[in-house]
Amino acid sequence: MEIGRIVEQLGDFGLIPLNTREAPAYIETHKMIKPRQERFFPACLYVGYATELPWSFGRDAEANLVCIDDGEIPSDFLENERVNLYLAPRNTNQFDILNRVADIMIDEASVVAGMRRILDVLYRGEGLQSLVDTAADVLGNAVFVNDPAFKILAMSSNEMFRNETLELEKTLGYVHMDNVEAMRRDGVLKGRVMGRRGIARVSRSDPPENWLFKNIVLHGVVIATIAVVDNHQPFRDYHEELVDRFANLVAIELEKSDFFKDDESVAHNYFLGDLLSKKVLSKKAIEQRCRIIKWDTLDWFRVLVVADKRSGLSPARVQQLSRQMKRFLPRAKWTILQNNIVLLLTSRSRAVWTEGEEAELVSFLDENDLYCGSSQSFDTLVDTRRNYRQAYHAVDTGLQLRGETRLFSYERMIPSYVLQMALRRNDLADMRPESAAVIEEYDAHNSGELLKTLEAYLRHTNDPVAAARELNVHRNTLLYRINKIKELTGIDLHDGDARLGLQLYFKARDILWSGRALHSVDQG
Repeated sequence: MEIGRIVEQLGDFGLIPLNTREAPAYIETHKMIKPRQERFFPACLYVGYATELPWSFGRDAEANLVCIDDGEIPSDFLENERVNLYLAPRNTNQFDILNRVADIMIDEASVVAGMRRILDVLYRGEGLQSLVDTAADVLGNAVFVNDPAFKILAMSSNEMFRNETLELEKTLGYVHMDNVEAMRRDGVLKGRVMGRRGIARVSRSDPPENWLFKNIVLHGVVIATIAVVDNHQPFRDYHEELVDRFANLVAIELEKSDFFKDDESVAHNYFLGDLLSKKVLSKKAIEQRCRIIKWDTLDWFRVLVVADKRSGLSPARVQQLSRQMKRFLPRAKWTILQNNIVLLLTSRSRAVWTEGEEAELVSFLDENDLYCGSSQSFDTLVDTRRNYRQAYHAVDTGLQLRGETRLFSYERMIPSYVLQMALRRNDLADMRPESAAVIEEYDAHNSGELLKTLEAYLRHTNDPVAAARELNVHRNTLLYRINKIKELTGIDLHDGDARLGLQLYFKARDILWSGRALHSVDQG
C-alpha cells in the first residue's frame, strides 16, 4: 500500500511531513522502532519516538518512519532523499498509531482479496449477475446495478429485504418510484452529494438504512449506477474503495457484453440529458460526443415533450411508451426530464417529421391519454435546451387552456405563452382596450352579443361567412353587428394595431377563464 494513502488515513493524528521522497514507497507491514535501530526494512512503516532514532544513518539506506515529537530529529534522517519521515505531536500514543496502521493494512488486504475474487469472475466471463453476487458477498451487503432509466440490470440474488420497496424491486425489474424520489431528494440524481472517489454516501431514516451510490462511466458517458445498501453490516471506509474499483469492472463487463452498443439509448439518453441541462457544450464538444456514441445526426432537429397531466410517468411505463414511439419515430432519441419523456428528432428536411409520423403520434397520444409539445425546427444541437423550453412551454400552456387537441406546436402557442407571462404581473383589466370596455358595457345593458361577434369576426379574417357560421347567424346579421360596434366605439377594424390589441385581450381572457394559467411552473 502506498505510504501516502496510509498517511492520508492517519490525518486525525496531525502528522507533519518533515522529509518525503519523490519516488512512491509501498508498505507491506509495520513495526515499532527499537532504540538506536540502525537498519530499516524498506517495505515496512516504523512507528516510534524521535529519541529512539540513531544519530547517524547511511545516505544509501531507506526508511519509512512516523516519529512522536519527544526530542531532536537526527539530521541524517532529514537530509536523506530516500527517507519518508512524518512527525506526530508530543502527546500522541504510539500504540494508537500502530493499531490504526494495523486496521488500515487489514482493510487494504480485504480490498485486495475482494478484488481478486471479483476479477476471477470477470476473467471467467460469468456475466454481470455473477459479478454483482460476488461483489455483494465481498461487501457483505446487497448490491444493485441499474441503467439511467432505472431499469435494474442486476441485483443481489437470494436477498430478503426489510425495506418493502426493495423487496418489490425483485419482481418489478425497475427501481421503485419511492426510491427514485428518495434519490432525487437526496441529491444523488444531480450529483450534488458525490464525495471522495465520486461516491455518494446517503443516510435515510424511513426506513433506517445507509446507501453508497457510484456512477459507471464508459467513454465519458454515464451508462449505469451501482447502489449498495447496508442491510447486513455497517459500512467501513474500505467499502468505498471496493465500490469504486467494482464500478470500473462493471464498465468493462457492460462494454464486453456489447450492452453499451446494443442498448444505445443508454449512451444517447445521457448525452441528451447533457444537451438539455445547463451545461455549456460547445459545438466541438457536441460533435466529439456524437462520434463517441456513433450517432449520425442529420440537418434539422425538433424537440418533443410528452406529458401525462394526471401524474408523473413511472419507469416501467416510460420503457413501454418509448418502445411504442420507436415504431413510428425510429430515429428519435429520448430521456426523462421533469417526469416527462423528452424526444429529440433529426431529419434532412426542415419539417423534421412527415404528415404520416405526425398522425401516428397524435393517435399514440389519444390511445395513451398523453399530451405533447413540439418545438420549432433548429439546425444545431447547441440550441437543444432552448428548444426543449419551447416544447415544454407549448404542452404546459396547451394543458392549461384545456383545448381539444393533444399535440401543441410552440409556433401556435407563442401568443398564449407570452400572455401567460404578462398575466403573472398584470390584471386582465390592464390589457383591455377601451373599445372592448365600451362593447362589454353595451352587452351588459342590452343582453347583446357584440363582443362575441367581434371576436369571431377577427378570428376569421376576411371571411365573414365563416364567422357567421360559427355564430350560427346570417351574414347580414353579422355585418349589422359589426357596423353597430364601429358606431359605438369609432374603431377602425382595418387598423392592424387595433385588431392586435383586441385579439390579445380576447386570448388573455380565455387563458384566465381556463382557471389554471397562474399555476404554471416555469421550467426555464
